[in-house]
Formats: sequence, C-alpha cells, structure tokens
Amino acid sequence: LVALHSLTLKNIIQGENVAAILLKLTSLQMLNIHDCPALRDLPAMSGMTRLTSLTLNKCAFKELPCCARLTALRHLSLVSLKELMRLPSSMGKLTGLRELRLAGCRGITELPSSIGALTALHMLALEGLPNLKALPPSIGALKMLTELMLTNCALTDVPWSIELLTGLRTLKLYVSDSARKECRAFKTLASALPVLRLLQRLHLDGLGEEDVAAIGRALKAWPLPLLDLDASYLFDLAYRRISLTSCSQALALPPEATSWDDATILQHWRVQQEKMMAFASGLHVRLGEGSRV
Repeated sequence: LVALHSLTLKNIIQGENVAAILLKLTSLQMLNIHDCPALRDLPAMSGMTRLTSLTLNKCAFKELPCCARLTALRHLSLVSLKELMRLPSSMGKLTGLRELRLAGCRGITELPSSIGALTALHMLALEGLPNLKALPPSIGALKMLTELMLTNCALTDVPWSIELLTGLRTLKLYVSDSARKECRAFKTLASALPVLRLLQRLHLDGLGEEDVAAIGRALKAWPLPLLDLDASYLFDLAYRRISLTSCSQALALPPEATSWDDATILQHWRVQQEKMMAFASGLHVRLGEGSRV
C-alpha cells in the first residue's frame, strides 16, 4: 500500500482503522472519500506531499487538519460536509492549487483571509453555502483566476476587490432567496464590470430591477455580450435572470441612455434581445433573400 498512487473510499461504515492506513500512504497522488459518515476526523496529512487531487464528499468531518505541506495539491473539492464549520487558515499554503470547489457545506460562515495566498488558483466555486454572507477582500489577490462561481450563497455583497480579478473569463453570481432583500452584490459588481474586459460569460440570478439597470449602465462602457440563447437562461423579469455570452456590441446601450429611467432601459434590452434572437434563428437570411426578390 505504501506505493499506492490513487485511492477511493466509499460507504465506509467503521472508520477506526482508516486514519492509520492513510498515514502510511506517502506516495498517494489522488484521494477520494465519498459517503463515509463514520469518518469524523482526518489524520494529519503532512506525509502526503505528492497528493495532487483531494475530494471529500458526504463525510462527517467537523474540521480539517493542517494542510500546509500539501504543496503539490492542484485540485481540492469539499462537497456536502454538513458538519464542517471552518476551513483551516493553513489553506493559504496550498500555493500550487488550481481548482477549489466548496459546495453544500452548510456550516461554513466565512472563508479564511489566507485564501488570497492561492495565487495559482484558476477556478473558485462556492456553491450552496447558505450561511456564507461575505467574501474576504483578499480574494482580489487571485490574479490567475479565470472562473469565479458564486451560486446559492447568502452573500449580501461582494468585496470591492473583485475588480482586481481582471483575468476572469467566467463569472456566475446567483444569490439565494434569503439574501435577496438585503443584497448589494449586483450593484458592487456593476461598478467592477467595466474593468473586467476579458470576461466572456456572465451569469446572474436573483436581481432586482435596480440591479438590472445598474448592470446595464455598467456594460455600456464595455462590449455588451450577446444574451445567451439557451431558453433556460434568457433574460426574464419573472426570474430576474441574465446570462450573457461574449459576442459583440450589438446590445450596447446608446449614449443617450445616461438619462433613461429604469423602465426605458429594460424595454431597450427587450427590443435588442428580440432582434438578436431573430438574427440568430436565421431570419436575417430569409429577410435578406426576400429583399433581393
């Protein structure tokens, strides 16, 4: 077992001996632990210096051990650890980490500020964290980040430092129902959008009408992307949902929009969306052919 490179543990009923076994696996590169409610503690992982991928799913861990020596780790996924209360501050030592996913961990109320030290991070996904109300300002130090997904969290705002994430290509912000009344996150995001010039995909859900107007005004100074033609993500006032895919400036607000009220801006978006949907459906070809007859 000492030379084992990959290990998956699933449906472990008795976890007394697991910790002792894991301590011996110093050559391990990939570790997946799924559906093991009997595992309440992880052993110190200081010996797993070759570990590149770690997934913990549906276990009863209340805390995680120090991970400062896991400098080879590239992928970390923590899913449905419902008793986990906090992440270790030593997480900031994972300087080689490329992807971090934290999902369904209902006890998490905050992230350590040391997360800003994960300067190699390309993807950060925070999903289904109903008690996470804020992000640390240090998130702005993640200069290599290209994907940021914040879905179904209780965020009432996002830090101003999000405007420093100038390498972002994909940004998702879905605010949970419980946080929408007090949420300022979309307005803060609106002020950052003009400098996020590499952004290719923007998905927003849970906006109020004022949020929609703020986003629209912000995008006026930025190549406004084509609304995603996937029917499940079309802009819809009933669901307060927007999905944008980088394409052109066809939907950009005109200069006179600075004096428009919210209702006028929303109507402009509806009209432009209908034009682009007609264009994308091929109507422009048939109309062009008809004009030549």
